[in-house]
Amino acid sequence: MDFNFTEEQVLLQNTVKNFVKDKVTHEVVDHYDTSEEFPSKLMDEMTDLGFLALPFPEQYGGIGGITLDIVLLLENISYGMVSLGAAYMMSVVFGGMSILHYGNEEQKREYIPKIISGEIKTAFALTEPNAGSDAASLKTSAVLDGNDYIINGNKVFITGAHQADYLLVAAKTDKSVSKYEGITIFLVKTNTPGIDIRKLEKLGMRPVRTNEVFFEDVKVPKENILGGLNLGWPNLLKSLGNERVTCGAVCTGGAQAAVDYAAKYAKERVQFGKPISKFQVIQHFIADMQMDVDLARLLTWRASWLLSEKMSCGKETAMVKVFASEAYSRVANKGVQILGGNGYMMEYPLQRHLRDSKFFEIAGGTSEIQRNIIAAELGL
Repeated sequence: MDFNFTEEQVLLQNTVKNFVKDKVTHEVVDHYDTSEEFPSKLMDEMTDLGFLALPFPEQYGGIGGITLDIVLLLENISYGMVSLGAAYMMSVVFGGMSILHYGNEEQKREYIPKIISGEIKTAFALTEPNAGSDAASLKTSAVLDGNDYIINGNKVFITGAHQADYLLVAAKTDKSVSKYEGITIFLVKTNTPGIDIRKLEKLGMRPVRTNEVFFEDVKVPKENILGGLNLGWPNLLKSLGNERVTCGAVCTGGAQAAVDYAAKYAKERVQFGKPISKFQVIQHFIADMQMDVDLARLLTWRASWLLSEKMSCGKETAMVKVFASEAYSRVANKGVQILGGNGYMMEYPLQRHLRDSKFFEIAGGTSEIQRNIIAAELGL
């Protein structure tokens, strides 16, 4: 792996940093967190800057970036606002890149340019009340009726469903086979009759609302099958590497922001006649925090390079997901401790990092599931 970035990658990083500095201020982030409003305006500005085009080939209106480019973008976006990085992931990574990886040519030409332009947004609907870590045990069904499929079921913890124009819905299309077979992914318009989207109250990541989605006799044209009939599970596996690595990038960006804020606060906060940054215990806290961030970054960069080189890296991407999410949580917790009473107050950003960081230890595959994957890859 080469740690020398190309001129294009340096330009990308600088462009994103300038965008964050100008547009993603503390006041803006606090507004979205408090109001729980989806950051549509910021997403529109990212669209204008071409950020949404980054992962897609030029033939669909994209820029043709590699996985490392996406990681660099997301780390710097999330440094300013973690939930904005997650909003990018929902539509571009979960939606657009899934269509790119296993959609047919007609679907790629139909949907990817619209995702790039911001005309449509997507969300992924997989998890169910009784199918969380055991995601393949889903009960939502899709039954063929002429030229349509009729979907019935219930999804839960579907982030961003309320603002999506399309849901990528995993449904059981053949109940006679094992749970890993007979699953199909459908592109479903959210304004289709029979869909009911309800808000779930949650601890953090408030701007990207999480929802429960109900499907009652929802009619979907069979041409909206994404990736082939009964091929949903193997297609989902194709997306996992990008999901885990981009989660790592978002967590790394958020964790670095937490370290930098805590260090700045420690230099300014005076107790016992000197800045608390002069006390060894605080210095060790911040040193440990930065080591966590650097390790998360290196794991993320390595896995993104392996993905870009199309090399097998299931173990490495699982390591990214579990380490980066837990590192973010550790860093946020220590940051709150450094701020003391102020760390517990809503006007300071460390409490938000603490709330947001927990999301990533659960969403996208829990830390326990990631450890199972790593152990299996080690032959245990």
